[in-house]
Amino acid sequence: MADLFDMKVGGAGWHVTSHLIALVALFVACFAITGYISFRDLSVPGSALKDHDANFENVEVDSLQLGNLKTQSITTVAADEAVAASTIATGPNVVLVTVGVGANDRFYLPSPTEVALGKVYVINVGATGCEMSSKGDGVTATTINGTAVTTAAGAYAAERALAAQSTTIVMKTGANAWSTMGQAGGTPDA
Repeated sequence: MADLFDMKVGGAGWHVTSHLIALVALFVACFAITGYISFRDLSVPGSALKDHDANFENVEVDSLQLGNLKTQSITTVAADEAVAASTIATGPNVVLVTVGVGANDRFYLPSPTEVALGKVYVINVGATGCEMSSKGDGVTATTINGTAVTTAAGAYAAERALAAQSTTIVMKTGANAWSTMGQAGGTPDA
């Protein structure tokens, strides 16, 4: 019986068993790569994403594109209204903030009406802390963590302090609302 699985071909020493195992391993590897690396609709159940008190039961994922991460570097400005140079663009996902003068300088998120619901920014602040606010749409007050940071007319009303050497995640959670995660004390003030 041993001769059946330990067959030598032309004296080359090829073993059928080792080739069968290699083919099975290759098949399993291909299945694992194509079946588990790319998410398809609801392939990951929400229960697998639970973390402490967070509930992600009804999360629907159309795609996960890590290859399309875009970065933007931005320098804060001294307590001015939002202008293009001090406002995060709508395309990037990762924002690297450098403080222009001091910790009272600020930068702005785009108006929530300019991006899709669920838009996420990962904001990294360098060696000096700064302030973050948002542009408004000129119709409805824009909020960060439930506090209005613009007036209904779109003018600046409040800002949120970001600590030095910190990372904050900002997500659009409503028509004119941003929510932040990653630092304690997330209430904006004037």
